Amino acid sequence: MIVRWTVALAVLVVTAGAVLALSPGARSALLDLFGIKGATVTRVDELPPVRGGNDLDLGERVSLDAAERAVPFRIRLPRGEDVDDVWLDRSIGTGAVSVVWCCPRVILTQFRGSTTPYAQKAAGPGTHIEYLTVNGQPAIWLSGARHQVVFRDEFGVISGRPRLARNTLLWEDGPVTLRLEGDFSKARALALASRLRPR
Repeated sequence: MIVRWTVALAVLVVTAGAVLALSPGARSALLDLFGIKGATVTRVDELPPVRGGNDLDLGERVSLDAAERAVPFRIRLPRGEDVDDVWLDRSIGTGAVSVVWCCPRVILTQFRGSTTPYAQKAAGPGTHIEYLTVNGQPAIWLSGARHQVVFRDEFGVISGRPRLARNTLLWEDGPVTLRLEGDFSKARALALASRLRPR
């Protein structure tokens, strides 16, 4: 029975991948199937004009203790990495915390997941989208050409300006949605994700 389910799941993923390449509606359905709370990814023919640069608008720089007091979840931190900065953005959902470390620079943003898409991404033809799992939970990996990301508040209103993002891994850990961004490979992103633990 387990073998049958494994084969069926493999067929579903391959079939879904083929349909995904052809049908925008199927992309939305597949996102629903994988159940990433608080985040959406949309395939577009061409990205709208967005700013580049190093200004990431991550919010207010705070201590870890202050960040944890401000959000309704336990902050996930990477084992074996020294966090350089902690940022709190109260305008994203019920509050988002970003921790940054290097080298190269890695940004881990986390917020309480919801049906409201707090993180909204648009990917052009040069961005590869892959559906996978992290620690048994649904995940989305975006790589290749940079994609657009915009964040929203708890009412769905855009918070800040859209920007271009590097390779990104999106997934859930219980009630928390996590977004890991950096110039790294999928293998590196998955290794980092496996080392995250609640503080």
